[in-house]
Amino acid sequence: MSQPQPANPGDGGLYRGVQRTLAGGMILSFSLMGLGLLGQILTPRANPDRVVPLDRLLPEILAGNPLALLDLGVLVLLAIPAVHLTVAAIAFGRMGDRRYLWISLAVLGLLVMGAALAFVRK
Repeated sequence: MSQPQPANPGDGGLYRGVQRTLAGGMILSFSLMGLGLLGQILTPRANPDRVVPLDRLLPEILAGNPLALLDLGVLVLLAIPAVHLTVAAIAFGRMGDRRYLWISLAVLGLLVMGAALAFVRK
């Protein structure tokens, strides 16, 4: 059997950071969605097919709306790629790898622009 190889000391924490953001993001997202689902099963709310508007998300969570927890879990899941790119950009910056730093920042910028365009209302 082969032993797992330690991370390259020159990787700037890239692999470790990406692994932690993936695992942490998935655990947080699935926990929120699981709590929301459990809450909806135990105390059903009307209109379970409706999404809680973003501007009402925090008040609805504080009011104990389990559907708001489900929506927050989905938002956390959608944010994981942006967090990955941020961690990667930081690691590439620490390693001095400018090419991949700029590539990761460009992709992150595209994600941010796409998210911003999604909030523009006609």
